Amino acid sequence: MRAWLHLLKARFLLLCSAGVVLIGLAPLAYLLGLIAWQVDMQVKTGSWIALPAGLAFVDRALLQSGNLAPVLAFIPHLDSAWTTHDVVWRILGQLHIGAIPGLIGFAVMAVGISSLLRQRTLIRIHKERRKASVHRLETQRREASPPQSTDSGRREPFIGAADSAANTDRRAA
Repeated sequence: MRAWLHLLKARFLLLCSAGVVLIGLAPLAYLLGLIAWQVDMQVKTGSWIALPAGLAFVDRALLQSGNLAPVLAFIPHLDSAWTTHDVVWRILGQLHIGAIPGLIGFAVMAVGISSLLRQRTLIRIHKERRKASVHRLETQRREASPPQSTDSGRREPFIGAADSAANTDRRAA
């Protein structure tokens, strides 16, 4: 009875792993969407519009009038208190704004795919074990000799119409 429970658990975890992979696709889609917008703007205007991670810490009023206005709604706005350090600001100036969510999404997808493959292997193992136990049971039934007949001519009593003529009482006449 526990075998079917393990199989059910593995199938449920397989479904959850597939969900984790789909959740990891969202940040990757965000990164790809931003890059696609940059390429589209390059084709339309002829110039590359940079999207550094530092844009998340800049005042929005300064960006409303520029080329970033259409994509500004998709860029998060964060508190700039901890970005006053020069090294942090230089790193944020060079890093694409979608790179960190993209890396997080890639890591989540890697964990989901790893779990998905592990659960698929476990399901296969559980199915093989179930088949092996059924096959073993069928083999034992085939190999078992027919039961020894312990019938010594004894017949069990039967009450019915077919035997009524044969079982008449001899003392009755």
